[in-house]
Amino acid sequence: GVYTVCLTITSSLGCQSSFCDSIAVGSIMNPPCNVTYTYTVDTTNTVYFSSSISGSGTYNYNWNFGDGSSSTLANPTHQYSTTSSYGVNLTVTDNRGTSCSFYDTVHVNNCSPYFLSSSSANGLVSFQNYSITSRSSSFVWNFGDGNTSSLKNPTHTYQSSGSYIVSLTSFDSLSFCTNTYFDSLIINLPPRCQAGFSYQANQGQVSFQNTASNFNILSYDFGDGNTSTLPNPTHVYLQSGTYLVCQTVSDSNTQCSSTFCDTIVVSIPPPCIAGFTYSINEGDLLITNTAANFTTISYDFGDGSTSSNSNHIYAASGTYVVCQSISNSNGCTDTFCDTINVSITPPCLADFAYSVSIDSINIVDLSTNTDSVVYDYGDGTTTINNTHIYSQSGVYTVCQIAYGANGCVSSFCDSVQITIPICNAEFSYQQTGDTVFFTNQASNYTSISYDLGDGTITGNENPSHLYLNSGEYIVKQTVININRGCVDIFTDTISINISTSCVAKFLVAIDTNNRGTLFLVNTSSNDPTHQYSWSFGDGNFGSGRLPTHSYQDNKAHEICLTITDSVMNCTSTFCDTVGLDSNGNILKARGYSLRVLEGDFIGIPEENNLENLSIYPNPFSNKLLFNYSEKNQLEYELLSINGKRILEGELLDNKLDLPEIRPGIYFLRLTDGRHTVVRKLIKQDF
Repeated sequence: GVYTVCLTITSSLGCQSSFCDSIAVGSIMNPPCNVTYTYTVDTTNTVYFSSSISGSGTYNYNWNFGDGSSSTLANPTHQYSTTSSYGVNLTVTDNRGTSCSFYDTVHVNNCSPYFLSSSSANGLVSFQNYSITSRSSSFVWNFGDGNTSSLKNPTHTYQSSGSYIVSLTSFDSLSFCTNTYFDSLIINLPPRCQAGFSYQANQGQVSFQNTASNFNILSYDFGDGNTSTLPNPTHVYLQSGTYLVCQTVSDSNTQCSSTFCDTIVVSIPPPCIAGFTYSINEGDLLITNTAANFTTISYDFGDGSTSSNSNHIYAASGTYVVCQSISNSNGCTDTFCDTINVSITPPCLADFAYSVSIDSINIVDLSTNTDSVVYDYGDGTTTINNTHIYSQSGVYTVCQIAYGANGCVSSFCDSVQITIPICNAEFSYQQTGDTVFFTNQASNYTSISYDLGDGTITGNENPSHLYLNSGEYIVKQTVININRGCVDIFTDTISINISTSCVAKFLVAIDTNNRGTLFLVNTSSNDPTHQYSWSFGDGNFGSGRLPTHSYQDNKAHEICLTITDSVMNCTSTFCDTVGLDSNGNILKARGYSLRVLEGDFIGIPEENNLENLSIYPNPFSNKLLFNYSEKNQLEYELLSINGKRILEGELLDNKLDLPEIRPGIYFLRLTDGRHTVVRKLIKQDF
């Protein structure tokens, strides 16, 4: 059968509580039960049942709720009038009359917490749970000091004396019953041991002051492998570092133990150590300091001199004991000494004097005990030469660096004022008839040229020029100084009134067959009443239209031709500086010959069978230009005055460059395959 068993307890405080449960004795399940149910309980003591049965068919349900109530629903709901535990039985019968039953205890808000406690002198309290609960109940203890537990019968150790409110809360997961029981607890603990210390550090030495209490045993661990049982020890650390120092105290009477730790930073300054190495060059001592951990340093050089500077110059040879002394703020001092042998040779000494001539400086070496000297002229030029030409005016610092024995180096500098005149173009002129004689008055130049205003350009310094037409001519003189990058131009206007009756003029050419002969091609006016006077520039004179003359030296001479005619009442003079240079490229023998040729001389007969062809300029310097309207390709031959071929080829782009041939008289033959033209050419070195 099914029986309800109840337990009732009463405490000395007058509290009473009961707990009941249903117990089934024997078995009413036949055949073996294949039906079950589950339930939930809300706060109104209402129970919600849910049955489950295996198999298929039609079933009749019979519920006995344990409080005298019943139901035939498969999943009934029942509200109990009181909170308690009830034995609920479910019997299921199928259509064949076969029955199956399932029995379980239903707890309706069945939770009533209660506990007792017992404590010891060291704060340990044991709690005994006497709560009336079901098998589905759980517990939460709050010991009043911030600690909790979920054990049914816990123990807890209080760390300090005082009054604590302890609570026990029970919870039934089936009935959702929650209830809490409170009780007060008085804890009286003996004083507890407490570790503690302070310290003072002085470099590696640390003094400890004990602040622990309530103990009878004490020890220190200094963190470097050393320990002590003294209450106020002093410990010396051998190395800098960070150490964890721990003090442990205990009380054998109360079984108390406490540990206090602190981090100590130890900074031990390294010892100061004096030391140096050195090198000696003649009397120059160079010390390399190798001392360590110092704040002040001084040297005694052994010759009566002391200094904090590590370099020293000895005045005499000898053996000296040099000592270095150091100290630091920690009171550390140290001294290191070494013996130095000094051998001094006479020192080299740089010195010079100088003189300046316009853009040039000349230095007189006054240095002593030197093997070599170098000059820095202050304009980026460094050389061993004692003369120098400046390209610009200015104040320059000129230095002499002198080198002597044993690596001796000495320098001496002085300021030099350089004033360089700029290049200046200028000329004057004198006119005699139709010939103008120019006098160069330019200065400070390296090259000069004249544009005489009628298309004539010359590089002679003092040219004379025969103008062929009357009029005004703008003459331009250009001077250049390539060393200083200077250019200057001077111009003047000249009025020419030409007498067309007398015209003196000649051209200069070189005999291309005989390098020792210089031709003057007489292109002057030609009249039977003319008188021709020649000045050859070497003190000799001649007459006639076509004279000859031999020179005994290789240089240029000013040759002048003067025409006078008493019948026509005219005079004309033309001069030019002509000659052959003596560099060996033109002459192989000393001196040269001069021949004057008629302007229309015949070497090779000129032909002109090509129409519409013009050749210019003539005389020319390096380039000939051609104006030819036909499209036929021209071939050319360049011939010497005796007909020897010098160059040949095709004429390209209506121009012919002839920079390599020497000045002289040539013939140019041009042909287009059907017609030929031969022209006489004169190449001049303008």
